[in-house]
Amino acid sequence: MNQKFRGLVEKLRSEGMPTYLVPVSAVGDNFARYDPDKDAMTKLPNRTPEPYNLDVTLALAVTETLLHSFKRLPSSRELAWIAFLKAFFGSATALRWVAGAYLGAITDDGLGRM
Repeated sequence: MNQKFRGLVEKLRSEGMPTYLVPVSAVGDNFARYDPDKDAMTKLPNRTPEPYNLDVTLALAVTETLLHSFKRLPSSRELAWIAFLKAFFGSATALRWVAGAYLGAITDDGLGRM
């Protein structure tokens, strides 16, 4: 394992912060291939980028920043509510609710709309 990465993970864990290893791609799996003759990546013909998991990393960054900033983890009831929102309304709605809940902006509809 890379020692700098190991040091970062150990530092975050010692501070009680979670560490996520999320596979991410800006172009997708079938956009380019390694060409050993050129010792470089070569774009495959007629392929368009198909990025994945970019939204996951953004959601994790925002959520962890909010949770760390307020020094309080959500209760089991709040976690269940977030899971429900994510399952039935999508990650964006769940994220809006988390932001609203921690900023005191929850409205009567319970969806964090301001």
